[in-house]
Amino acid sequence: MNSLRFLLVLGLMGGLGGCSLLFVAKGETRFVASRWKGEPTTVSLETQMSQPVDDCIPRTNDEEVIQYTVRQGDNLWKLSRRFYGNSRHVRSLEKDNGLGPHHAFKVGLVIKITAPTRNRENGKPVETPVPNLTQAISTPFSLADMVPLTQVPRPQVNLAFAPGEKLKFEVRVLSVLGGYATLEVGNPVNVEGRPCLPLIARANSAFPFSTFYNVNDIQTSYFDAVDFLTWKFENNVLEGNYKAHNVELYHQLQHQLVRQHNDDISVSSSIPALSLNLISLGLCNLLMGFSLFWIIQFHLSGAVLLPLIGLSFYFQWKASPSRFFKSSPWFLAGSAISGAFLLPTYIKYGISQGSGQTGTLLQWHLDNIKSFFTILARFLSFASFEIPRFVGANTAERWAIFQSHLWLLPLGLFLLLAGWLQVLFLIAQWFLKKDPEKDWQAVRRLILGLILLIYISFWFTSKTPAAHTYYLFLPPVMLYSFYCWNDWMKKDRWRKWAKIFLVCGLFYQAGLALVRLPIHSLYKDRSIPVSAIVQKNYHLLGEKFSDSW
Repeated sequence: MNSLRFLLVLGLMGGLGGCSLLFVAKGETRFVASRWKGEPTTVSLETQMSQPVDDCIPRTNDEEVIQYTVRQGDNLWKLSRRFYGNSRHVRSLEKDNGLGPHHAFKVGLVIKITAPTRNRENGKPVETPVPNLTQAISTPFSLADMVPLTQVPRPQVNLAFAPGEKLKFEVRVLSVLGGYATLEVGNPVNVEGRPCLPLIARANSAFPFSTFYNVNDIQTSYFDAVDFLTWKFENNVLEGNYKAHNVELYHQLQHQLVRQHNDDISVSSSIPALSLNLISLGLCNLLMGFSLFWIIQFHLSGAVLLPLIGLSFYFQWKASPSRFFKSSPWFLAGSAISGAFLLPTYIKYGISQGSGQTGTLLQWHLDNIKSFFTILARFLSFASFEIPRFVGANTAERWAIFQSHLWLLPLGLFLLLAGWLQVLFLIAQWFLKKDPEKDWQAVRRLILGLILLIYISFWFTSKTPAAHTYYLFLPPVMLYSFYCWNDWMKKDRWRKWAKIFLVCGLFYQAGLALVRLPIHSLYKDRSIPVSAIVQKNYHLLGEKFSDSW
C-alpha cells in the first residue's frame, strides 16, 4: 500500500537522522477507563450458522411468485434488498432462476421473485430508490432499548474492545511531523441488522509533506459485537492523485461476498468453507494433477482420488464457472508432468501389464460389506496412538516382544488404551461437537464422505481393507482430529494429559526402535545395499519386472 510505503520511507529518513521514528503521540491516545458495560444484547447467530444455507431462509407452501424484468444497474444484491429488505436472499434468487454467482445480467432478462416481503402494493412490486452499498449502515443502535440476551455458549463477553478507544502514532523526520496514523473503535452501528463495532484505521501525511504528496486513507472493518464476525469492510483511499472507494459486504449465513469498486457494478461470489486463498486456483489444480499421477505410480490407492478431484471441480464450477474454465487446464499441465514418467513403462509393457495388472483386482467382494466398523476404526486410528500393527504381525508375535522386553509393556498398554479411547472420542465428537463455524461443518461432512468412499470402494476389490491401502487420507484425518481436540486443549488439565501422552509416546517409540533395530532394519543385511551402490546395480535390491529398464 502506498500509504504504508510513505510512512516507512519517512521512518527510514528519520532513522538516518538519528531522530525518534515512531511513537505514541502524547495526549492523543485514549483508553476507556471504565470497561464497556453495554454488551450488545442481540441474539447470537450460532444456531443459524450451523444449518445448511438454504435452511436460513424460511419458505411457505403458498409462496407468491412475481415476474421482474431486469433494468439497467440491477444485480442480485440490489434485488434482494429491494424485495426482501436485506441481502440474505441472493443465493435463493440464484437458485430459483438458475443463475451463477457471476451471471452477466442483461437488460430485459425476466426473473422470478419468490415470496417478496417488502415494497409491494396490490401484489405488484413498487419501484423505489435502491440504496447503494455505502448506505448499508443505518443509524447507531441504542443499547438501552434492546432486550437482554439469553446466555449462549458462544460468544464470550467482549473484554477486548470498547467504543472510544483510540491509539495515535506519529512519524517525525528531523523533529518535523511527517505523518501520523490512528486506530480507534467507533460507536456501535447496525450492519445488515447486526450490532457491529467499527474498527477505524486512518493514515495521513502532514505538512509540509502533504503539499507534494497528500495521503488520507481510511479503512473501516465492522465486526459483529456478539459473534465477532466481520460483516462489512470499507476502504477510502486518497494517495496523491489516486482515489478509490471499495466496499465489501460479508453475509456469514449465506457464505456470500458482495464487492464494489468505486461506482462499478457490485459483484457477488460464494466463499468456500475451507478456502484460505493462500495460493491461486490455477496452482491448486496444477498440484492436484501432479499428485494424482505421482501417487498412482507408487500406490494403488491413487484411483480413490478420482471422485475427490471430480468433487473439487464441481465446487470450483459452482463458485465461479469463468474461473473454473480458466484454471482447469492447469490440472492437465500438472498431470502431464508426473504422468510423463509412466510413458516408458506403458510403451515397454502396455497398459495392463504396465499398471501391474491391477484390473484383476476389480471384482465383487461381499465379505468387505461387513467391514464398515473395521474401516472406520482403522481410518480414525491414523490420528491416534496406533500401537499393535507396529509391534508385530499378530498377537503371538506382539506378546513375545513384550515378554522379552518387559520394560516396554507399561508404556505399550497405556498407549494402547489411549489409542482406543482416541478413536471412540473422534467418533463421539462427530455427533456431539457443536460449532457454528462453517469450516467445522465442512470438515465434518468431508470426513463422513471419505469414510463412505473407502467403505464402498472395498465392495469392488479382492483386497481386504488393510489400513495401509488408504494411508493417503492421513492429512484430512489429522485435520479432523485438530478440530475435535481444539476446545479440549484450551483446558489446563487436558493440556497436561497431552504432554504425558507425547512423552510416553517418545519413550515408547524410541524403545521399540532399539528393540527392532537388529530385526527389521536395513543394517541387518547392510552388505546387500552397499554392494548395489558400489556396483551401481539396482537389480540387487529388487525390481518389479525381471527385464525392467
